[in-house]
Amino acid sequence: MNLKRVLRSVVFFEYLTDSHIQQLVDMAGALTVKVGEILFSEGEAENHLYLIEDGRIQISRDGRHFGRQTFALLGPGDHFGALSLFYPDPHFATATAVQPTRLWILRHDHFQARLREDRELAFAVLKGMALGIRAANREIRRLTTLLDRRSRLIIELSPRPLAASPSGPPPPAG
Repeated sequence: MNLKRVLRSVVFFEYLTDSHIQQLVDMAGALTVKVGEILFSEGEAENHLYLIEDGRIQISRDGRHFGRQTFALLGPGDHFGALSLFYPDPHFATATAVQPTRLWILRHDHFQARLREDRELAFAVLKGMALGIRAANREIRRLTTLLDRRSRLIIELSPRPLAASPSGPPPPAG
């Protein structure tokens, strides 16, 4: 695996120079986990970016109504936990090794120290974050458009008009 290439796949790092990418490579630490080992659990505040060299990681959570739900099965060249480099909020899911896995870890505290020391690095990361926000906005627009289309179809196919609920607002006067 080319760690530099994987780091470049993190949207926040798209505008980093080769020198900055090398600095991140130098900061990364290796970790090997066994099948069934949990990297972090839902609700824990974790603060590492994980880059998978070999193996598979399952990102899942226990759903109230449907049991365990898998959101992603990640493999070599994938990454997860990038937002943790900026703030250690509790995770919404659990990361579990489903194969023996070798990862590279970029730690929040090391990354934050580098950002404070190097304004060019910090500015390049900000540009990458803006790119990520733009991509997220496009995806939100796409999903809401899809939802709107499906909602209209359901209403149009409904055999009877949807009535206001008895506890809902009164009909307009007039």
